[in-house]
Amino acid sequence: MSGCFTEADGQVFRYRNAVGDESAGVIMGDGPAGAVITYELNGTVCSWRPLADRLKAAGYRVLLYERSSGTARADLILKMVKRLRKAGVTRVFLIGGSMGGTKSITAATQLKAPAVAVVNLAGSPSYDDLAHLDVPLLQITAERDNVISPTQMEEVAEAAVNSPDHPVVIVKGEGAHASHLFETDQAAMVLDTIVTFLDKHRG
Repeated sequence: MSGCFTEADGQVFRYRNAVGDESAGVIMGDGPAGAVITYELNGTVCSWRPLADRLKAAGYRVLLYERSSGTARADLILKMVKRLRKAGVTRVFLIGGSMGGTKSITAATQLKAPAVAVVNLAGSPSYDDLAHLDVPLLQITAERDNVISPTQMEEVAEAAVNSPDHPVVIVKGEGAHASHLFETDQAAMVLDTIVTFLDKHRG
């Protein structure tokens, strides 16, 4: 797991990806509520460690997984949701950064048993997916993010017309993209915002 996670952190598993290569993942924590985390394009699981640890401490089960390529795939997220549910999770959240956030929204529209909510850190979802999204959506981006601007993020929220709760949080004074927000001076605020949103919809 990129040197960031071991069996001491949770249940390490291996799976075959779309091209037949072996990749690894880990499920941390316990409880009936959990999250599948999908990292950004060309990212790694390592930068999501702060959120994974925070969610585990808050009583969530967390699944993180590696990919062999730079792309994020909605069908792979669906497989990870299935694995998390087999582990005992009944209320699933989808969380992703940049492309991982975009594909998490896509996956949420395709699940037969709906996700509870989605957290999108600086992803740029399609308007078709947004029109079909009917679960809560939290979106977070930096004020100076060069991939998706605050204005674009607000437009995304307005397009999510069937989402019952779709707040947008702009991290003032920062330019860090997606999970790199966890490395900034406002990391605690970002982590608090995510946990508070999940707790609100945890049930």
